[in-house]
Amino acid sequence: MASRDGILRAEDDCSVAVERYMRRLRSCSPTFYYIGRFLFRRVFAIVALKIFFLALFVEVFFFVYLVALPFETLYKPIWLIYAFHVFGFYLFACTVLYFFMSSLTSPGHPLKDTTDLPLCRVCENHKPPRAHHCSVCGVCVLKMDHHCVWLNQCIGARNHRYFVQFLGYLSFGMLFLLTAAHNTFYRNISSPDAESYCGAGLDDFLGGVLCGGGGVIVVTLTFFNFMLTIVCIVLVGGFFLWNCALVSVGTTYIECLQRVIMGGSTFADLPPIKNVAHNWKIFLGLDGQRSFWRHILLPSFHVSELYVEEATPLATVQLKEVYVH
Repeated sequence: MASRDGILRAEDDCSVAVERYMRRLRSCSPTFYYIGRFLFRRVFAIVALKIFFLALFVEVFFFVYLVALPFETLYKPIWLIYAFHVFGFYLFACTVLYFFMSSLTSPGHPLKDTTDLPLCRVCENHKPPRAHHCSVCGVCVLKMDHHCVWLNQCIGARNHRYFVQFLGYLSFGMLFLLTAAHNTFYRNISSPDAESYCGAGLDDFLGGVLCGGGGVIVVTLTFFNFMLTIVCIVLVGGFFLWNCALVSVGTTYIECLQRVIMGGSTFADLPPIKNVAHNWKIFLGLDGQRSFWRHILLPSFHVSELYVEEATPLATVQLKEVYVH
């Protein structure tokens, strides 16, 4: 069974090895290195991925409000369709909001301090107990969970709440779409020629654009969104439940891996219910002045201060003085 100090040394050794390789690559071909780094970190990761996800969000929004909900009026009462409009827009807005909040908010880094021990062997800066060095970002991250390649961002103390809420709203949104639009998926995929969107004449207000070419556009949109919904429910929903389990026991993904390598189990000693509730209050930033209904179910921008303060022993110092953003 490996010791915790041994695991931390192995983690530092891995980070040092990656850093040495990057320095060797930079010394061999500086031009190639900086151009490649710029294209990957700025052009592809920031611009291309954000445009890609925005295009997906817009496509789903277009499908829901121009195809699915109009078609569901044939099978559901109009008051329920209006409720679906409002609730669907709420889920869509929260998903987009927390996507940008998690990808644009700094995960939190230790202040520059080369005198306070322990020091990171890579960046030679103070490394608090629950901080980890990210080889992709090249800095230590407070209470690092993982580096998300889809967001081009580390998930740490300051943006972990936004990330989990993004996963949750996306999962529930897709589950809601699959449930509310089951008639749309079934009738436009299994029997596109009978009782379909185009057969009902619902495309007249768009001038017949979607139903041109025998309705192949509607069938393609419906099938694509059905597959996208299933994939999101299974993969993103599973990842969301996994993150909820980690938050409940008060740990992160990296700390979970460390426990497994040390021969332990993340869920060997499950905390009592009151501790689970306490962990979630800290994670969500629900102090005496915030409530679950106003600051979690409704869009919010607050940082979970107590969750961030757990990542450093300097909990008595003001947040703005301890962390660089």
